[in-house]
Amino acid sequence: MKIYLDTNAITKVGHNFSRTQYVKIAKLCTHHGYSVIMHEVAKREVETQITNQLLSDIKNVILTSGRIGRKTYSSKLKDKLQEQSDFFNNHKDELLTDKLQPFHKWLKKCNGEVLLISNTNATSVFDDYFTGNGTFSSIKNREDIPDAFILEGLRSLKDPPDNVIVICDDGNLGNTLGSLGFTQHFKLFDDFLESDIVKNIEFDFSLERLLTAFGSNASEKIVADHNFLAFVERSLEDYDWDRHALDEHSEGDPRIVGLGEFHNFEAELIEASGNEIRIRCTYDADIDIEYFIYKSDAYCMSDVNILETYLSDWNKHYFLASTSTTLPFEIECAVSIDEEFSFSADDKLEDVITDMLDDASCEVENIWSSSLNIDVF
Repeated sequence: MKIYLDTNAITKVGHNFSRTQYVKIAKLCTHHGYSVIMHEVAKREVETQITNQLLSDIKNVILTSGRIGRKTYSSKLKDKLQEQSDFFNNHKDELLTDKLQPFHKWLKKCNGEVLLISNTNATSVFDDYFTGNGTFSSIKNREDIPDAFILEGLRSLKDPPDNVIVICDDGNLGNTLGSLGFTQHFKLFDDFLESDIVKNIEFDFSLERLLTAFGSNASEKIVADHNFLAFVERSLEDYDWDRHALDEHSEGDPRIVGLGEFHNFEAELIEASGNEIRIRCTYDADIDIEYFIYKSDAYCMSDVNILETYLSDWNKHYFLASTSTTLPFEIECAVSIDEEFSFSADDKLEDVITDMLDDASCEVENIWSSSLNIDVF
């Protein structure tokens, strides 16, 4: 049985290939005779998403180094910051290759087959392009060309359609595949993994074995462990906070640009299943923020607030303001445990947790923070 994966199915889960959904698909391929198919178009779209995020991270690091450098008086420190920027500029290709490794390794585990663009019948694609047939929502709609190549790639499969499971949340492509006999169609990974096709398959997870070996309250003990909490804190510190708007309804578009200490950090268990421990964290965080402020408003700031705010000229109407504050946060995240992790029931749980975290990863799922009233500044 083959599983065709479209870009949007992967995007919905995210690019952490240690998540339970990815691990289950890999186990189906390793132990139960399944294999994954991706069209080159979809594979390259996923790679582009991953690389674009890394390039954005690199850009933010370079901008931050430049911002700090402009406020630094020591020429030695300025040089160090410039060296950091030069490193990221000079090693982009190596960093991109490294960032793509988890995706490529996962595809290999899944016996991944890539349907090449060069083997796709381009004549059929452009016949549909000019007639508005197939995946095209209208005549000569260029946005539908990638899906048209994917459709032709799947048409070229030697396997009968009823031997292919499609996971795709694209309306045009999904509907067209259904008309071609690809009737086993699911929009999401979870839809497929909860279906009758695989519901009776037992997935063996190292985390579930650990919880069984150490008793019913082992998951609560893990979440309360100081090493586990420190790991989660570090992961949250490394989160790309630039993606999180503090208050999308507030004027000035306030954004976090720097993260300081956490205070009153607490975590509670939501659930532990598969290879994931899902938790809810609450804490106060010292943050550096930037926002835009109208120049006339900035001139009306109190003496105290103006001393605590760095203003740089943005245009003739606005300053870019930088300041620091403390805000409460509530975050839901999932800690994924590497499937190659092993342990002995004779080990101490504290030591097992430490070893378990060596190759674990943490994915932020939801973030809530109090609204930021920039008028206080």
